[in-house]
Order: sequence, then structure tokens, then C-alpha cells
Amino acid sequence: MSNVEFNSPEFAKTFTHRTAQVNETQIHYVIGGHGDPLVLLSTRAAARLASNLV
Repeated sequence: MSNVEFNSPEFAKTFTHRTAQVNETQIHYVIGGHGDPLVLLSTRAAARLASNLV
């Protein structure tokens, strides 16, 4: 699946966009692919998560 754009029909065949409400935060995530799970957080999301842990 190399060089497939994020919103292309080919991407949609393998991956699914979803959202989840966690407390007061809406989270967008994508499920799909093969192999071990991988979680990527943007720096903004990571900073928000870290500030909630303090």
C-alpha cells in the first residue's frame, strides 16, 4: 500500500476512520493494516494527555 493518499478509495479498503469521546475530548483514530498495534500521538495530543496526568 505504498503511496496511497490518506483519503483515497484504496486507503478506505484497508483502514477505517473512527472517533471516540473520552471525558471532554473527541479523539479521531484509524484502524487497519497488519502486524503489531502502533499508536501515534501528535505533539498536541501528547501534551494534552500529559497535562491531564499531573
